This record gives sequence, structure tokens and C-alpha cells, in this order.
Amino acid sequence: KNIATAANMPASMINNETLAEGFGEGSEDAKQIARYIDRVRIEMQPLYQLFDKVTMHRAWNPDFFASMQSKYPDAYGEMSYEDAFYSWEQSFKATWPNLLVEPDSKLVERDAKIIESARAIFEVMAPKMDQPNVARMAEWLADMVNSRKLLISSPLDIDIDSMAEYVPPANIAGAEPNF
Repeated sequence: KNIATAANMPASMINNETLAEGFGEGSEDAKQIARYIDRVRIEMQPLYQLFDKVTMHRAWNPDFFASMQSKYPDAYGEMSYEDAFYSWEQSFKATWPNLLVEPDSKLVERDAKIIESARAIFEVMAPKMDQPNVARMAEWLADMVNSRKLLISSPLDIDIDSMAEYVPPANIAGAEPNF
């Protein structure tokens, strides 16, 4: 336990203890371990970035590129090795999985907050825009809503072209625009 304290590591990890059960202690132990692992990941990120580059250069070598050129001549036939390598490098993204899985209720709550924020942005911006930009903003809002699968099961499908061409009726004295 002294080593764990000095290493700023959860004692349950160094002592190889099972997580406690009952009254939520096990979930708190799991959260403590997850936080520790996340800190280690952050500290090691520069090292991983270095080895990502080394691995890329070893894996995506000229021989690999030649095999890709022969397999996909329409995509890589006219491309140079350097161009292909840099495009692969720029599209590479390594992400760590989340160690703690959130329950669906938390995910739904998060999605509701995101949609509410997007709606508020739309309400603030739409009255200040011309109709084509209102349509683009509505398309953005529809994409935002459609990406939230847990909260909304049916896709929101709007006709952007018709919305862009729509001319709202002239305001009646004192009436607010209806978006």
C-alpha cells in the first residue's frame, strides 16, 4: 500500500484485489482505477505519438504502397508514395475506448442537452439570416438530431431546397417571424 501511495496508484491495483461489492463501493473503485488509467494515458501520449509515426513508416513502406497501387490502380495509380503516405497519416486517428460504460439513461440525458443547445443556437441565429442560410442551419439541426439514435428513433428528413426557396409571408404588425 505504501508503494501504491507513492506511485499515486489505486491500492486495489497493486495488491491485485478484487473490486468491493455492495453499496456502490465497487463502482467507486472502478472509477478510481479508470481515472488512474486515464492519467497514465495522458502522460504517455507523447510516447504513443512517436511510436505511431515509427509504426506508420514501417507499415506503410514503399512495398506496401506498390501492392496498394497494383490492387487499386484507379485510386493510387497516379499518386506518388509520399502523397499516399501523407494522406494516410493525416487520416489516421487513434482513440482510447472509454473504460466506464455510461448507462443509457445518462446517454439519453446527454443527447437531450446537446439537442436543446442546438435548438437554442438555431433560435438565436435563424431570425438574423436570409432564407438559404436558415435552410443550411435547419439541415445542421436535422443532422444533429439524426445523430442522436438513443433519444430519437425516426430520422428527421427535411427538404432543404424547398426551405431555401421558401419566402415567408410579410410580417403582420408586431408579429414575430415563424421559424
